[in-house]
Amino acid sequence: MNGWRRWWEAWTSRAVVPLTPADRERYFRIAGVARTVAIAVLGGAFMWFVRDEPTWFLALTAVIVFPGTVVTWVMIRRSGVLAPHVWLCDLLCLAAFAAVVPELFLVSLLTSLAVLVFCAITLRRTTTFALCLVAVVAMGLAAAAHPTREDVLAASLFPLAIAAVVMPTQLSAHVLQRSIDFNTRIADALNVALFESTGVAGRPTTMHHLYAPTKRRFPTRISEEQWLDILHPDDRPVTDEIDAAVSAGQGYHVRYRQLIERLGEYRWIEEIGHVEVDGDRVIVQGMTRDITDTVVAEQQLQRLDLMADSIEVSVSVLRLVDPDDPTSLTVVKENRKAKEVDGHSHEGMRVIDFNRHAFDTERHRGLGHRMAEVAAGAPAFRIADAHLRLHGEERLFSVVCSPLPDHHCVVVMQDVTDLWHARSELERLAYVDTLTRLPNRTRCRDAIAAAPVGSLLLVVDLDRFTDVNEAFGHTCGDEMIVEVARVLAEAPEGVVVARLGGDEFALLVPPGTGQRDELVARVFQALSLPVQLPNGLMLQASASMGITTKTRPDTPADELLRQADVALRRAKQYRNTHEFYDPRNDTSAPHRMMLLGELRRALTSGELELHHQPAASARTGQICSVESLLVWRHPSLGTLSARELTEMVSLSNLNADIVVHSLREAVRHHTRWQQQGFTVPVSINVEGATLHDQALVDRMIRIITESGLPRHTVGLEIAERQLRLGSPDCRESLRRLTDAGFWLTIDHYGTGKTPFSALRSSYVNAVKLDYVTIGEFVPSDETLFDAMTVVMHRLGLTIAAGGADDERSFGWLVDHGVDQVQGTIVGPLMDVDEMLAFLGSPRPLPVAR
Repeated sequence: MNGWRRWWEAWTSRAVVPLTPADRERYFRIAGVARTVAIAVLGGAFMWFVRDEPTWFLALTAVIVFPGTVVTWVMIRRSGVLAPHVWLCDLLCLAAFAAVVPELFLVSLLTSLAVLVFCAITLRRTTTFALCLVAVVAMGLAAAAHPTREDVLAASLFPLAIAAVVMPTQLSAHVLQRSIDFNTRIADALNVALFESTGVAGRPTTMHHLYAPTKRRFPTRISEEQWLDILHPDDRPVTDEIDAAVSAGQGYHVRYRQLIERLGEYRWIEEIGHVEVDGDRVIVQGMTRDITDTVVAEQQLQRLDLMADSIEVSVSVLRLVDPDDPTSLTVVKENRKAKEVDGHSHEGMRVIDFNRHAFDTERHRGLGHRMAEVAAGAPAFRIADAHLRLHGEERLFSVVCSPLPDHHCVVVMQDVTDLWHARSELERLAYVDTLTRLPNRTRCRDAIAAAPVGSLLLVVDLDRFTDVNEAFGHTCGDEMIVEVARVLAEAPEGVVVARLGGDEFALLVPPGTGQRDELVARVFQALSLPVQLPNGLMLQASASMGITTKTRPDTPADELLRQADVALRRAKQYRNTHEFYDPRNDTSAPHRMMLLGELRRALTSGELELHHQPAASARTGQICSVESLLVWRHPSLGTLSARELTEMVSLSNLNADIVVHSLREAVRHHTRWQQQGFTVPVSINVEGATLHDQALVDRMIRIITESGLPRHTVGLEIAERQLRLGSPDCRESLRRLTDAGFWLTIDHYGTGKTPFSALRSSYVNAVKLDYVTIGEFVPSDETLFDAMTVVMHRLGLTIAAGGADDERSFGWLVDHGVDQVQGTIVGPLMDVDEMLAFLGSPRPLPVAR
């Protein structure tokens, strides 16, 4: 099938070799004229020689021969070429003329040779060869019809004439075609069109396109009027520029917009012309190319330049000329503000030439080296406080450096010196008490929020301070406040001392500062000394103190201040004493009663959600268990923490319902994780009262049995202070729960009074050390802590610990025998979906033995 298609295409216009549009037009116009003349002359001669033949023969000959002139111009006008089958018909007709009229043999032979020469120039090699073969055979047959010596000799020499004339012509045409193909490919690659325009009197009239890219279809020739029609109206003045250059015999380089009808849009064109003047004759040769993308990019760059110049920050584009030499970092572009930094433009200069200190590691943190690294492909960096010296003055700059392609980077700098001074002053006014120069209440709240778990908050209130104001005046009272502040400011290093307002102060004591009672005693001892005022008056101060402990990392600062204030109010009843916050004595939470009334509704409406915090194995560093805590997503108050919810449950009669709900949710969540391939045990927290409710224990055993989960998949955590191991009911419940497959853990171990001997036969599997208890061992009593872990392991108990919020605490617990570690460094409290994602993408822990 393909062979027949190739044979058919060899006789169609597809067999015409690629020519430049101008050359194709010229060749085939000449061929059309020559064919018309040949038909007229040879046809007329043939009719003359056969004039004695019958009329019908003459009429038939005229019908066959003379319409060929019309066909010639119709084909040229329609397709621009004469297809090979036309020349095939001509060769056959010439052979027929020679056969019928011997007198026309030599003329027909020479005309056939001329046809073959033209075909050798315009047709492919195979088609030309086929036409040569047809001509030789046809002329041989014509000579055989009248075998005169001259005709036979001419027919015999005809192949030699073809070989001598047609074949070299074919070779030359092939070289020309290769040149045309090469130039066309170059035009395609460069997206340029080559043209030639001729005219007289210094004005070109017609443009002929020699080569054009395939993506841009140009007409073979275009007149000046046609060119003006597709020129953008706003670009008409470019014609005057071209005419002036042509009239002066000079080349030109212009840009204009031209309508591309195929796309239906105007495109930017760049035209470069070379002018040659020969008397009145003008020849312009040149090229055009589509530069729309370039112009759009230039316009975008211009807009970016305007935008960059309009902003009040320094923007510079740098280029790393030599990737192996950081000092080759060169300024390519600067905006207006960058030039105003030191009053000079540095475009084209190396950074080291105008700022040699930029590569000073000690002074400027190696800013030049870091920018060179970014230009070489390193990630972006930001420096908030880079010190640069300008005009002999040290200034503070914010620096942002981001990578750009081709070893470039952009540097954005902003002078923030004045802003920094203003911010420092505002911070001083916003966070410092103007009377005592101590941190004020706002700064204290920030410090409390950032304080680690286990920190103590002491709120101190002077006793009978109102009496001092009334007796000696407010000036004397202020002096007393200042003196008390001076005394409290001598607290141990790390303690934050703040004035909350009036005669109230706060001391925030981080863990590890010392024993709690010792710190309280030192504060009272300092305040017990007589206070001498600047006016010489000697006063005796006394104070009451409320103390609370930060037990959870997410406890709000205002809540801790409220708790300390609750304890302070109790201490003020006795004066010159201190009280620790006790939730059981906290009647100042008005929303508590409201929440207790809504708790049952929350249980049935799905507002109580089980969240999970992972624990890691100290041996492998992998997640080994999950502690699950209920949180309350209140529709108006937001999320209430597990600690708040636990306190409310202890005050309600819903403990059994809460435990059952938590257990069912834990089983459901674990089943979901198990379906995803994660078999991490899960534990829920239960109140100690649970162990004294045998009906509740029955329900718990039934749930775990019906779940079909393996032993120790679900665990229970009971706080030590709520555990009564000496109670028969408690021990029986522990035994039954153990037999049912629960993993039992004593939570917050160290806050109660459970002896080691009671653990031997308590049916528990693990103990979880309280983070406050751990803080009392670190770092002074490590030996005692190690001894305790040895005893626990001898009793067959797994040791877990919470509160590992950083690498130091995590590593300390691992090094001192803890089996499982829990804390924010392992993972925060998260909902079931977040926990599933966390299990699917575990992160390596910084410490694991």
